[in-house]
Amino acid sequence: MNGSDSDGEDTTLDAYFLDDSMEEDDATVMAAMPLDHRVGTCLDGRYEVLRIIGEGGAATVYEAVDLVGGERVAVKVLTVPSGAAELATRFQKEIEIGTRLSSPFVTQVFSSGQLVDGRPYLVEELLLGVSLSELLESGPVSLERALGIIDHVLLGLDAAHQQGIVHRDLKPENVFVANPGTVQESAKILDFGFAMELSEIDRRLTRAGTAVGTPTYMSPEQFLQGEISPGSDLYAAGTVLYEMLRGRPPFHADDPASERVQRLPRETRVGWMHINNEPAPIAGLHPRAWVLVATLLAKDPDDRYADVAAACAVIKRLSDPEPEPVPEPERAQEPAPAPAPEPEQLVEEPDEPPTMPISAYKPPPKKASAWEWVALVALLAVLAAALVFGLQ
Repeated sequence: MNGSDSDGEDTTLDAYFLDDSMEEDDATVMAAMPLDHRVGTCLDGRYEVLRIIGEGGAATVYEAVDLVGGERVAVKVLTVPSGAAELATRFQKEIEIGTRLSSPFVTQVFSSGQLVDGRPYLVEELLLGVSLSELLESGPVSLERALGIIDHVLLGLDAAHQQGIVHRDLKPENVFVANPGTVQESAKILDFGFAMELSEIDRRLTRAGTAVGTPTYMSPEQFLQGEISPGSDLYAAGTVLYEMLRGRPPFHADDPASERVQRLPRETRVGWMHINNEPAPIAGLHPRAWVLVATLLAKDPDDRYADVAAACAVIKRLSDPEPEPVPEPERAQEPAPAPAPEPEQLVEEPDEPPTMPISAYKPPPKKASAWEWVALVALLAVLAAALVFGLQ
């Protein structure tokens, strides 16, 4: 949606603000007033401006209400003079890319228009929360939280990469954390003003000899003005992840360096470190998590993850709890084998025979042997013979 309707009628804020009772001179004065003096007026006859919610060097953001759907929205207005062609072109690029991308991890742009003085504006979803840079003012976050945020950031980058778009300026200021500190916490990427389409050949948005982006979070190839690719965004994501875990970026202009490097301008000094230095390890970080950070921050794009999906797969493995051991499948119970006969126990003989009271001793009954039975029979026979002879 732009600033005019299908019939060509002007539908900018001023067309709706003015009424028949105003004199022409009054209308001119009101048109020149800053937008914050028009709280309660409408943009495009649909978005009622409520209040200022943010100001930057080149734009002001207002909260508004969509009179059609009733939702709260954000209105971003370019505040620099309309003659600042380079900034205006980048703002227009942000509008074009924002309306093309559809992802829960990228701020959604609904419509756009132009004020009577030529300044463009865009209407986007209203986010409740803080920027990641504000969140990090209190120090580093836990590994679990950092992985959740960077996972959302990478998914937002993936939506852009699928459209052939590289962000080129990913940094904590351009990451918004919605519903911070709750189970609904999520992250969204903001501001595609420095984005580049991989298919575009015309690089007019970049002046010759100028690196595009924020030096603290730029990839080595951006400093060297080499080939820009989705891998450049992965490097920037690595710098953001590093800062979340350590509480500071991987490289800073005040870091120790040789005297020759210290003589360089601050931004050039940081660029030299991105190109030549390895980031310092993060104390207490799990080794597997460090592999993730170090791979994202590889100097050579070919040494980084092949794409967002590969990086997200590593994050998923780090985020998931350790898998529980799989129990052995149940089997039919077989009859238990008969117990093996126990070996005969050897009883050691005591050094001295056990003693027993004499009164308690009872000799066992003695059994007669075979020869004793023969002798007894013979004796009975002799006695019988003697008895017979005596009777005679």
